[in-house]
Amino acid sequence: MADPLNTTMSIFDTSDQSSSGNFKVCVRVRPMNDREATSGCTSCIVTTPTEISVEQDEKQGARPPSSRVRPPSGAASSFVYDRVFSPSDNQEMVFETAVKPVVQSVLDGYNGSIIAYGQTGTGKTHTIEGELEGELRGIIPRAVNLVFDYIQDSATLTSKWLVRVSFLQIYNEKISDLLGSGDNLRIREGGAGQVYVEELTETVARNAHDVYRQLRVGKQRRTINSTRMNKASSRSHAVFTIIIEHSETTDAGTVVTVGKLHLVDLAGSERFEASTDSTHQRETQNINTSLSTFGKVVLALTAKTRKHVPYRDSKLTRILQDSLGGNCKTTLITTVSSSTDARLESLATLKFANKAKKVKNVAVKNEDKDETALLSHYQHEIKKLKEQLLAKAEQREVEEAPDLRPDIESELARQREVAEQIQKEKRALEQSLREMETKLLVGGTRIEETEEFQEAVAKEKQRLQAETAQTAQDREKLERERAEFEERRKQWEAEMARSFREKTMEKKARREQQQQQQQ
Repeated sequence: MADPLNTTMSIFDTSDQSSSGNFKVCVRVRPMNDREATSGCTSCIVTTPTEISVEQDEKQGARPPSSRVRPPSGAASSFVYDRVFSPSDNQEMVFETAVKPVVQSVLDGYNGSIIAYGQTGTGKTHTIEGELEGELRGIIPRAVNLVFDYIQDSATLTSKWLVRVSFLQIYNEKISDLLGSGDNLRIREGGAGQVYVEELTETVARNAHDVYRQLRVGKQRRTINSTRMNKASSRSHAVFTIIIEHSETTDAGTVVTVGKLHLVDLAGSERFEASTDSTHQRETQNINTSLSTFGKVVLALTAKTRKHVPYRDSKLTRILQDSLGGNCKTTLITTVSSSTDARLESLATLKFANKAKKVKNVAVKNEDKDETALLSHYQHEIKKLKEQLLAKAEQREVEEAPDLRPDIESELARQREVAEQIQKEKRALEQSLREMETKLLVGGTRIEETEEFQEAVAKEKQRLQAETAQTAQDREKLERERAEFEERRKQWEAEMARSFREKTMEKKARREQQQQQQQ
């Protein structure tokens, strides 16, 4: 039977601007792994593009994991979601359907979040991170490529971009900076009620490879451990954030938008009795506690009557406050195993996801009107540095104006000292300007590679060359004047010596004449 639903169609309806249209829930079913297959487990999951059923009777036997057949009417547990990904659906389909629209919204100045939730070992990290290259690329590398491809394609001299990334983990209720040395970081709240992590490293990225390098660093630092369900299980919640600032200058002025994308890989829940040692038990207890708070937040947000939302009860929900019921476009991807061995855990996850469908977010474009964005700060700093450079050039013209004094040697030394100091200060300002401008992107290229910048550089080089030539001419003039002064001094000394000898000889002649007269 033909599938009536286009499986690559976006789950976000661009015409739906209601709060219910900004929070989507998907389910991704992991195929059985070798451990489950060899232990005699069978598949208990049946899916369609929007519906999933968990078979209750183990005697029914296995169904093909990729089955698109509608669940039998007698199935005890069936759920409908915005999209259900079967075990045969690949990474690209997940991204194109559930993630790409969120990334595109972030590029337009909205907040976005992709949250992977589920039992340990069900493919959350594979979905969020995956590989950095090839068909197994996860959401993060695909989102990064989309961001820089979009910037590259939107080339315009009036449009500038600034991309930053951060990476943190929450392990045993302590926040660690995976890109820096910060540990046990604190959560703060800004003046506009925005939540942020104090002293968290934010690295400027100029291209996808810059982000990949940071991602590799963070992955190596993340805490993992072996569990019954997964030999390399992530034992911490990880939040990889991409901040995209964009300025567009028109005749009406400059508008800066700031979009923030959270890509969240939650640690998997697990039975406490499955923990093998005290360290593992503590990890499990903290993970389950924070996930329980995550669930309480969702329950509070979906309650029929207004209830207190316990965001502050865990650091995870505090950081994700905007993602859950706030200013954000969010996709919750719940992952489950298709194996009968994980039937109870899969049912619990699906029931939670079914409840989360009622969460409502109100997404608003973040326009920087009070110049608080870092991009605005950079642009103002660049303008300030250029003004300082111009002032230094004017200062040099004044300082190098010839004002010859009787002592030409002293004047020459002073002129050299002033010129060297001004050149030193100009070089420092030019270096600061280059460092500031290299953080900005213009149409996806380095700002110093644009035609506008190259023309400005050429003009600046011509001006500097003219200044250098003028300086050389002034120096040659001073040298000539010094040489003329030296020549005059030597002539004066020779004249004085000759005059002294003549006077001495005249005095001697007069004395001799007087002596002869006396005799």
